[in-house]
This record gives sequence, structure tokens and C-alpha cells, in this order.
Amino acid sequence: MPYRKSLIMLILVVGFALPASAYTIYLTDGSKIIAQGKYTVDGEKAIIVLESGTQTFLALEEIDVERTDKANENNSIGTALIFEDGRFVERADVATTKVEIDTVTDLIARGGATIRESSSGAPSDSDAGTALEPLSNSEVATALQTAFREQGVTGVGIFQGSTRQSARLELTTESESSIFRGLEAAAAVLLNLAPEHSELCNRFEISMLSSESERGGDFELTPELAEAIGSKTIELSAFFVEHVRF
Repeated sequence: MPYRKSLIMLILVVGFALPASAYTIYLTDGSKIIAQGKYTVDGEKAIIVLESGTQTFLALEEIDVERTDKANENNSIGTALIFEDGRFVERADVATTKVEIDTVTDLIARGGATIRESSSGAPSDSDAGTALEPLSNSEVATALQTAFREQGVTGVGIFQGSTRQSARLELTTESESSIFRGLEAAAAVLLNLAPEHSELCNRFEISMLSSESERGGDFELTPELAEAIGSKTIELSAFFVEHVRF
């Protein structure tokens, strides 16, 4: 699935089901095993094929059959990518039709988020082919590059934004999770700029691009929004849906 199309699917599909037929087996001691599929019964043994393809077995009486059946009965795919603690987490024990935390689709359905069209502030498709100018203040540009490296994010292009006090950032992102990581890093960088630099740059216009220049969404980040992300007042899933522009 193309990069941009997969991001649109992220907004429209509940739980963002992942390919696989993972099956969660709960044990009576509270632990669990992730298998390729449902175990088979051989006398008093349960034969299990692990995700790695390795076959193993355990005593049938060790399996919490009721909990296992209930957990997997509506899980046609078995594995889901859900949002927890500000990032996407692969979970194999959640039915994709019964994820009880907020997904981006839940937010849209409840009216808690909308998909916005591009505005004049953030970059848009109309910017394609437009020559980008270096940030007017080279000292601020260097400070931004250093700050992003300290956040563990490389491959950031820094250019002059649409206003004198804004910077346009182009982040190379190859997956949904890297987009979220980029937003986290950008919020931290904006909040932690030294006073002399924040006076010269107080807003980011962010473009997410794959290595093949496919668009992953555009965002406008103000200090207020950065503070909301940093303090987790707003979840990244909600921020993504509320503010992404294609």
C-alpha cells in the first residue's frame, strides 16, 4: 500500500489491523502466549505453534480456555496497532473490532476530531516545485539541527517558513510511528529553544515526507500546541487527526 494511502487508512480504519493470524492463549497463572493460531488438543496436551513457527506444547489444564476463547472470538485478524501512551503499540490480545481506547476513528465518530484541508499557514500540495529558502538566521538553523539530533531525529531539512518568525521543517518519515515520533521531537524542540532563538522562531510548519518524496501530512506547530503535546493534554492520535493536512 503506498505511503500516503496508508496514512489515509490510518485515519479511516478502526484499530489499523495488521496482517497476521496471531492468536493469544491465556494461561491460568495469568501469563499469555502469542501463537500463530488456535492450539490443537492431543489427549491432555495442547499443541501450540508459536509466532516464530516453533511447535511446543503444555498441559491442557494450564490454559484458561474461557478467557482465551473470549479474547479471540471476534478477532478475525488477531493483531492490531493501537495507540497507548502517546505512541502506537502492536497488540495481539485485542480484538480489532473491540478496541476500547480512543483510536483516530473513534475520535472522528464522536466528533472529537476532524480532518482539515490545507490552509495558507502550513505547507500544501501547491508548494510542490517551489524553491525553498534557507532559514534566514543561520544561528537558529544550527540550533534547530542540534536540538533535533539530541532528540534522536536526523534527516531534518530546515527552511524559511511563510513568516519571518516561522521555520519550515521537512522530516523524513517512512512509517506512521516515525511521523508520531517526529511530532513529539518537534514539540520538544520548540518548547526547549533558548530564549534568544525562540524570539526569532516561534512556529514550525512541518512536512512529513518519505525517502521517495511521498507526502505523509503537513502540520503547523505553535508553542501552545507543543505544550499540549509535551504535557499530554492532547494525545498524539487526536493531534494527528485534528491538525493533519494533505
